[in-house]
Amino acid sequence: MTRGLGNGGHGTQARTGYSPASTPSKQGRGTPKQEKLRRGKHATPSPAQRILFRHKSPNTTKCVYVLDTNVLMHDPSALFRFKEHDVFFAQKVLEELDDNKKGLTEVARNTRQTLRFLDMLTKDKTRTDILSGIPLVPPEHLARELSPTGKIFFETGAHGRAGSQDV
Repeated sequence: MTRGLGNGGHGTQARTGYSPASTPSKQGRGTPKQEKLRRGKHATPSPAQRILFRHKSPNTTKCVYVLDTNVLMHDPSALFRFKEHDVFFAQKVLEELDDNKKGLTEVARNTRQTLRFLDMLTKDKTRTDILSGIPLVPPEHLARELSPTGKIFFETGAHGRAGSQDV
């Protein structure tokens, strides 16, 4: 067994460049320096995380749901089925709804209905209203069976996505 290589028993360091400063941390996410940079002031939460952190308190079980486009394309009233919870719309979902509104299929009709619901919710709302969340008030024909108390949030440029436009 050739261990020493003349460096006091540290043959591994001499051959592989191993040193304690460059070892991965216990979590396996990289070196301690890399983790410090990852957790430092440069780490920015996603828009959904910002909204979630804003609502997180020990006394409430309120959740933020990020809806997938397919949910709304197959059931437009799903938007109002989250009771006391909040709903977050990513910019990509709005783009996909817009792309799929044309045609005579049931999916296209449902997509148009979803967009009408969103128009109804955002009508006469200011930028401040949109950023602070719009109450999920269902249309009259759904109000009897659905009575949500949550809010709807949209991913906008103010929520941290570079290049996105406000709703």
